[in-house]
Amino acid sequence: MKNLILITILFLIAACSASNIEKRENQNSVLFDSLSSNYGFTYQYIIRVKILDNEADADSFINGHSSQINFNLVKKFDSNKNQYLIESEIYNSRFKAEEIISNLKLNNDYSDAALIIRKIEISDDVKDRNSLKKS
Repeated sequence: MKNLILITILFLIAACSASNIEKRENQNSVLFDSLSSNYGFTYQYIIRVKILDNEADADSFINGHSSQINFNLVKKFDSNKNQYLIESEIYNSRFKAEEIISNLKLNNDYSDAALIIRKIEISDDVKDRNSLKKS
């Protein structure tokens, strides 16, 4: 009986610790994103869901899987590798994108899911508007 109580207590401590780590990672991601926008750039996070060799397979994948995934799928052609990339919509939160990827990888159809990070320069007029808001 003591062992069961001890195991339960340890499990609760571990669950609380994991929750705190997840919250901290999310806060760090938000902080990093807001800091980078102050320096003239920001990031976009995109999920590469699948890589396929021909357009018919890419179209079939999008039609067959759009209802299983809770975000829009976009087909892009990579002319350097002659492949079709199935990507998600753009996310502004790295934490949210990574959470979706970890859930996708639980399904074998999405085992090659990966995070794509694009660094985007903010134009001068947007920087000026942001500085006016802070004043």
